[in-house]
Amino acid sequence: HPAKERGQMCSHVKVWDVGSRACTTHLQMPQRQVHSLSFAPNGSLAAAGARGAVHVFETSQWHYVSAVPGPRCTSLSTAVWSPDGACICTGELRGGLAGAQPP
Repeated sequence: HPAKERGQMCSHVKVWDVGSRACTTHLQMPQRQVHSLSFAPNGSLAAAGARGAVHVFETSQWHYVSAVPGPRCTSLSTAVWSPDGACICTGELRGGLAGAQPP
């Protein structure tokens, strides 16, 4: 659940259970540095913001769902869900913003 887990920035995604302080999931990102990890409001999906794309995972078994292309840049710095979970919003270091519907 998003309230109990946090992400760590690197070339993979580690999800930690804050209560037990244990790493619950370790996902390798193919040649991508992860800049952000954001959970959908209902906790069913997670978006890992990486260079040029947002990678979406379902969180019950941590299966890869798909990649959502980010803006045409190489400096994607964040990806967050809209409050209703209908859109993933991305931001880049140069100040550009974009939105995409998750799969």
